[in-house]
Amino acid sequence: MYTHAVKKVILLGALMSLGQAYATPFSNYDPRAMAMGGVGVASSHSNHAANFNPALLANNIDNFSLNLPSLGARVTDSDNLADAAQDFWDQDLVNRLSNDISSYNNSLASITPAQTINSLKKIERAMRTLSNKLNSLSDKPLQAETGINVGFALPGMENGSAFSISSVASGSAIGFYRDKNLLRNVGEDINTLATCLQQALNTQTICNQPTLNFIDNNGQINFDPLDSTNGITSSASARGLHLLEVSLSFAHYFPQYDLNVGITPKYVTAELFDFTADIDLANNPFLVSDYITTTENFNADIGMSKTVKIKDNSVEVGAILKNILPQTYRSDLGNEVTLNPQLRVGAAYRATDWALIAVDMDVTRNNAIAFEDASQFIGVGAEIDSWGWAQWRMGYRFDMVNSDRNTFSAGLGLSPFGVHLDLAITANSNRTEIGSALQLALRY
Repeated sequence: MYTHAVKKVILLGALMSLGQAYATPFSNYDPRAMAMGGVGVASSHSNHAANFNPALLANNIDNFSLNLPSLGARVTDSDNLADAAQDFWDQDLVNRLSNDISSYNNSLASITPAQTINSLKKIERAMRTLSNKLNSLSDKPLQAETGINVGFALPGMENGSAFSISSVASGSAIGFYRDKNLLRNVGEDINTLATCLQQALNTQTICNQPTLNFIDNNGQINFDPLDSTNGITSSASARGLHLLEVSLSFAHYFPQYDLNVGITPKYVTAELFDFTADIDLANNPFLVSDYITTTENFNADIGMSKTVKIKDNSVEVGAILKNILPQTYRSDLGNEVTLNPQLRVGAAYRATDWALIAVDMDVTRNNAIAFEDASQFIGVGAEIDSWGWAQWRMGYRFDMVNSDRNTFSAGLGLSPFGVHLDLAITANSNRTEIGSALQLALRY
């Protein structure tokens, strides 16, 4: 059943969130970063330094930090696909049309010409409604991202290290409506027969039925939207990549250059999910594992940071190159996902002991390979610390490629006795993109 097929694909894209990693934000599971517009290359705390910039582990006043864990998610529905899909499912248009055609064909020999005309008009209206509704679902990507991280760090002012396990996934699903001409042609045949019968009824003559492609000489409609051979052939797809990374980070301060350098070697398990559904999906068993290809490889991130003096003020600057070894993953359907190196830079200025301002920028564009748009972000954020017990955060994330993805963010951190509970929310002005993150951590 087509409605169930589309629904399964969209739910897979939204809930499983398998997608292309090259467009994945640097850390959608860190609530502090999310609340501050996604910044962290020069401003991350030790418990997320391994992800944002391992060099920060050698420039950190903490002695120990632990994530227990960090969780985050973000959903983007720029074309309101969710509302359109819900309306489509509620009306159950495909099944209703199939049932109307079946009832008409079965009762054709026993109904009057007037009843035949009314039935044909009803089916033709249903055909147009179905076409319009399917068109409203077509070519509108629904994107989702999720992340989870656990790990610990042993930072310092000259050397630092960390161990981290992260699961990051991002992806999109989309419907492809390619039956507009088919439904229009069937509707035209039905309308032609109805017009012929109406003229015959008005003039008390016989309808000389013309030759029609989808109606036989007996008036039977030879079309069923649920038929796998001559019915609707539109499809829906979800594609993506889930990355499970186990990493060790090391950082060292080089006094001769006044520079911190960090590296994160990591073992990566990549699960590429690539799925296309047609109309008969609901009649077949569906196993997610049938559409996943798994690859294992090694990669690494390299980062650096430096404290720059500007008059009497200090600004921390940083840069990170993630995934320095390009990787290409190929699905069983023949589609490829390329994980290219990502370069991001950032700066952080602590105006006082209780106020921080930071900015990050993607130097490289995050090119989409599935159905979502490309992205290239600039994040700006601020944090106010209330006596070391509570942190108030806000930020804004600009997308230099697609301004519809510009988002506001805010968050709160509670940190009694080294226990940190952080929460963040983010959304754009029309609420077509929303996200949240939560974290429990220890930091001493």
